[in-house]
Amino acid sequence: MTRTTDYEVIVHREVYPEGSWWVFDIPALGAAGQTTRLADVAPESRSIIAMWDEDGPDEADVHVTVRLEGEAEARRIWEQSEAEERAARAALDRAAARRREAVALLRDKQHYSAADAARVLGVSRQRIYQLSR
Repeated sequence: MTRTTDYEVIVHREVYPEGSWWVFDIPALGAAGQTTRLADVAPESRSIIAMWDEDGPDEADVHVTVRLEGEAEARRIWEQSEAEERAARAALDRAAARRREAVALLRDKQHYSAADAARVLGVSRQRIYQLSR
């Protein structure tokens, strides 16, 4: 039976005049490493872990956690923009439903022709047909 160990890898970014590095720690081993790209942290971590364990870990056994020091504000702004986008999409859906409702009122209840409904609403006859679907 094979034993599976999960390894947490904590990462943070360090910036120097000569470049920036993603520095990572593997607390379970007391080991550390660095790489220039965040995408390389997990593979580099697996290499270091493999030096401690002959078989090395599977990809699923290494969990990378980015430490949010300077990045916390960017994450907050991103999450806020996602909420605003969801609200805007919901508002657009409501507006589209209201437009279909206005067309239905004129076409179905008042029996306006498409041309007359278009003239009243200030849109093309084609738009009336689109909203009538």
